[in-house]
Amino acid sequence: MWLLFLFLVACAPRENTTLTQNEDNPYREKALELLQHPPLPFKVRAFLAEKYRPGNCYGMPGPMPESYVNLVLKDNPVLVEFIKLKYKIRGKHKIFDRLIELLSIHLEPAPDGFLFRFTDANCCDIAKVLGRVVIENDEIVWVEILKKTHRKVPC
Repeated sequence: MWLLFLFLVACAPRENTTLTQNEDNPYREKALELLQHPPLPFKVRAFLAEKYRPGNCYGMPGPMPESYVNLVLKDNPVLVEFIKLKYKIRGKHKIFDRLIELLSIHLEPAPDGFLFRFTDANCCDIAKVLGRVVIENDEIVWVEILKKTHRKVPC
């Protein structure tokens, strides 16, 4: 009798909890809107983050404090959902890395688009990048690096 019960429980169809969690997520709708109709500055920032993938390792590589990872993810729930949707990423640390890439791009309006800057930290080599994005009809038509400086840091 118990074997039959265990067999029935084990073979019973399971509810898709991932789908349920996503449907109940209040930030998912905003993330979908951001994915489908991004404001121009966000569109530019996402493009640059994907193109250049700025690093976030300053000096000797080591584990990122878990409390910091959790805080950054908690403070940016819409962007976390955006990253999950766009890149199909599920791991907390992979989402964190993509989020930091996105947040590290700084934009300033310019007559023909935007000036941008970011720090690309690859542990022992840190680069500061200044560039320009030319926009026509809300589309990116040109990206150029205006200045890039490198410095070595102790590892």
